[in-house]
Amino acid sequence: MPTKSTTLESFLSRYPLKPVHDYTFLGTEKSVEKPCVLYNGKIENWFDPAEQVPWIKESQETGKFDIELVDGFLPVLKYTYRNPGSNETCEMTAFAADCDAAGGICVFIRLVEQPTNMTRYVRLKDQAQMDAVAFENELQKVRDRWNDFFKRGEVPKCEDAMLLNACKASIVRAMITFTGKHSHYGLKEYAKKQHDGFPPTILALTNCLLDWGRDDLASEYLLYYFEHFVKEDGRFNYYGPSLAEYGQMLTLVRRLSEARKDREWLMIIRPKLERMCDWLWSGIAKSETGLLAGVPEADTRDQVEVYFHNNAWLWRGLRDTGPVLSRQDEERCEKFRKCILDAIESVTDRSVDPPFIPPVARKVAPFKSMVQDGFASYTNYRYWLELLSSGILSKEQMEAIIKYRVTHDGEVAGMTHFSRQADNWPIAEYASALLSLGHEDACRNVLYSHLASHVTPGTWSAYEQVSITPNEYRRKVADYCVPSQLVAPRILAWLSRK
Repeated sequence: MPTKSTTLESFLSRYPLKPVHDYTFLGTEKSVEKPCVLYNGKIENWFDPAEQVPWIKESQETGKFDIELVDGFLPVLKYTYRNPGSNETCEMTAFAADCDAAGGICVFIRLVEQPTNMTRYVRLKDQAQMDAVAFENELQKVRDRWNDFFKRGEVPKCEDAMLLNACKASIVRAMITFTGKHSHYGLKEYAKKQHDGFPPTILALTNCLLDWGRDDLASEYLLYYFEHFVKEDGRFNYYGPSLAEYGQMLTLVRRLSEARKDREWLMIIRPKLERMCDWLWSGIAKSETGLLAGVPEADTRDQVEVYFHNNAWLWRGLRDTGPVLSRQDEERCEKFRKCILDAIESVTDRSVDPPFIPPVARKVAPFKSMVQDGFASYTNYRYWLELLSSGILSKEQMEAIIKYRVTHDGEVAGMTHFSRQADNWPIAEYASALLSLGHEDACRNVLYSHLASHVTPGTWSAYEQVSITPNEYRRKVADYCVPSQLVAPRILAWLSRK
């Protein structure tokens, strides 16, 4: 269990699993195209350094290379290849910049061979002339952009340079995943249009921007989302939103309203916000039990019933947004809260230790393992985590869930166990719950384990799911995604305030 004095580097050296070795990408905040960079440095459909320096192919195949980011956090890749048969090395620096065509990019590459110091420059895809001065000028623009970005915010106090850079790199990478203010859940499969409106993407980014003091940008991103992904009736334009995501959105609005003096953004989204609240309250009022049945998450959108994480976050969001919209909702919010807690108590199984709290409003046999089946796995990876973070549970109930999860195969090397792999994208919810209980070191363990286990070291690129096979370098199981990328910077910001 790491403490305040534990460095990320020392934690990585002791971590029980080998690191993830997988792809990253190049891009800008405006670019539509995001060229994928394989772990070995080949830029898919763009460039392979082995075609310029033939011996690099053997380095790629044998893993004789190192990866890092220029300045520790910029979206500029630096590969150092080592010739297995000699003392030769080749350093490749690659980054993207906007080009004249809207949404288009150029990729700038520098290759430096040693000991000859032979240097060549490549500009893709327009093949325009490139020299040292032009390359350095473009690189400086990237450096200036992101230095200015962090200068305008509130960078968490952190004496561990590697940890801070990993978190800064994570924010940068998340922001260049978007195209302008248009959200994309991730890359490859997750870059497809149907995933763009996934609420947790914008929830993660805007909350993170608030955590790092960029409320100005947070309001711009949220405004765009409401204009393009929230329908006139106040419902998300997405194929499988959970009810909890509505509550989380309402709480985000409260956070942003407290951070921003400007109210123009709120006036623009207010009509949709009002309709969202009215729709939710109407559903609650019509329910015979006082609880709302709904989709628990996109993957399980066919499994509609009364989930506690959904109702808990609806209570939290409706409570938080009431004052923002000048609604007199205190009495019915309190009634809703009691209804949820009564339902939780009525189905809690106290025949086991710790008590088992089902994720739904019905009796459920206590899970023998948190990965025994799909229902248990989804409870472990998301339903319970969002119930914990909602703030509705007592300390005893929260501790019971945490203990049950830990003692029933719910974690593996600090990650969330999901089926036969690990899935950490919602784990910030768990970290926030741990912190609310005063478990700072356990929260820090989530942060360090995520960076040790769920990202590719060097680029700090994070994936939705990763393999957990011991004794070998691990790979992504599901593609890169923004919520997983933003786990580390969000938790670091929370810990820095303690």
